[in-house]
Amino acid sequence: MSDTKAQPADLVQVTLKKSHTHSGQPHKVGDKLKVRPDQLERLKKHGKI
Repeated sequence: MSDTKAQPADLVQVTLKKSHTHSGQPHKVGDKLKVRPDQLERLKKHGKI
């Protein structure tokens, strides 16, 4: 199980290429999100960033 309490230094800012729901909130193309490294990999895998 991954640690969901990432420290700010552990977060990476990404820009969405496709719409996505993150933390229960809908986000549009071009929105910037701060995500954990494991989320980054998942978003890349699904072509969201």
